[in-house]
Amino acid sequence: MPTPGSHVWRGMTACFLVSIGIQSAQAAQVTQVAEWPEKATRIIVPFGAGSADTAARIIADALRQRTGKVVVVENRPGAGQNVGAGVLYRATPDGATIMVTAPGPLVINQFIYPKLEFDPHAFTPVMLLTTDPLVFVVNAKSPFKTLQAFIDDAKKNPGKRTYGSAGAGATSHMMTAILFAMAGVDVTHVPYKGGAESALALLSGHIDFLASSPVTAVPQIQGGTFRPLAVTAKAGMTVLPAVPPAAISGVPGYDYATWLAVVAPPKVAPAVAQRIADLIEDIFKSPEVRTRLSAFGSHYEGGGPQRLGNWIKDERVKWKASVEAAGVKSQ
Repeated sequence: MPTPGSHVWRGMTACFLVSIGIQSAQAAQVTQVAEWPEKATRIIVPFGAGSADTAARIIADALRQRTGKVVVVENRPGAGQNVGAGVLYRATPDGATIMVTAPGPLVINQFIYPKLEFDPHAFTPVMLLTTDPLVFVVNAKSPFKTLQAFIDDAKKNPGKRTYGSAGAGATSHMMTAILFAMAGVDVTHVPYKGGAESALALLSGHIDFLASSPVTAVPQIQGGTFRPLAVTAKAGMTVLPAVPPAAISGVPGYDYATWLAVVAPPKVAPAVAQRIADLIEDIFKSPEVRTRLSAFGSHYEGGGPQRLGNWIKDERVKWKASVEAAGVKSQ
């Protein structure tokens, strides 16, 4: 079985990281960015190392070239991304520490965890990076060929089937919990520390079902180890055109996507947040980056602190309603 760090697992993302991160960094102008912090820049990622931190590493590679400074990606997984968010919350608000995160710490976890070590309202918005549908997959050896078949089996066997996630409150958890709540079936949640661990659990047969990021899922689908049953977005996914949306595969009305955003610690000056946003926006103007992102199902969004701040407010309302409707709690 492949393990994190093995050559097999690294192969899932190596080509993607090399072709985007390194090429985009080499293509960038090697210029000194005025007023960039002298100390090392930290990019916190509240997931384990692997496919989920690809965007952070793209940013890190380009920042090294453009600022001439040390840029370090710190993977801080755990507790549904709360560990990494806590690290950012306690960081000095000087612009030298940012976080690339999914929705969990910003708009979901406050509704499912009884206590957080940070204030999710206090982070400084920087920019919205991408919106990303997920893929519902099973092991290629699974007897289930369609989402409807899985749901039918779950109705006959309440609580017997299992689904994995990147942790309680992760969008892979929420999207699946909502899916099964809308379908009216009882499937047991098994949380892991990150997307890599949950994907390995599916590969090894420890769980039956998973909502996976396209960056992880597509190579496994192409390699014949994962079987896709549906995608989360009603519009479908260009990189997997033959895979139907869940909304027409047994769960009418289902339509969800996750997203990645860049945030800074509380009390970062607006001018500093805007400067960071402008620099990252310029990085993602690269045609190579845009092409590779779309190839893995990601849609680049962009926009600065104001847009992300408004986005977070809207998403918080949406996810609060979804959490309550699905009855999701931390485990």
